Amino acid sequence: MFQKRIVLCSAAAVLALAIACSKSSETPTSPSVSENGNGNAGPDGSTLKATAPTVISPTNGAQPDSLVLTASKAQGKFDKNMPLSYQFQISTDGGQIVSACTQNVEADANSPNVSYAPSCGLEFDALYKWKVRARNGDNVGPWSAEASFKAPAGG
Repeated sequence: MFQKRIVLCSAAAVLALAIACSKSSETPTSPSVSENGNGNAGPDGSTLKATAPTVISPTNGAQPDSLVLTASKAQGKFDKNMPLSYQFQISTDGGQIVSACTQNVEADANSPNVSYAPSCGLEFDALYKWKVRARNGDNVGPWSAEASFKAPAGG
C-alpha cells in the first residue's frame, strides 16, 4: 500500500512537471508589456541619464517685475561633462501647456545655472507653473519639480 502511494505521487509529480514545462502553453508565465512605448524610457518618460534641474526662481507664486526663469543645471549621471541644452515649459494654473512659451535654451558654460526670459504673451496677474528638463539631441532627462509664478505687469 505504501509503495502504491509513492508510485502514484511520483507519477502525479512527473505529469505536473511535464504540463508546467510544455512549450505549447497558451497562458504565459512571465510578465509582458501591456502598452506600447519606448522600452528604454524611464518611468517618468525620460530617455537621458541625467539629474533633474532644480528650480531656483520664481517660485511659490512670486510676481517678478520682469520674468526670468532660473534653474540649476543638470548633470549626466555617467558623463558629468555631457553637453546639455534645456527645455522650459510654462503651463496655466489649470495645467494647459502654453505652447508659445515652451522653449529650448542653450546654457552658458560659465554659469552654474540656466535661465530663460520668455517673450510669449502671458495674462497679467495670472498664476502659471513652470518646469525644466535637460536635453541632449532627441534624448530628454526628467522634469524638475514644478514652480509657480504670477505673470508680471504687461504679460
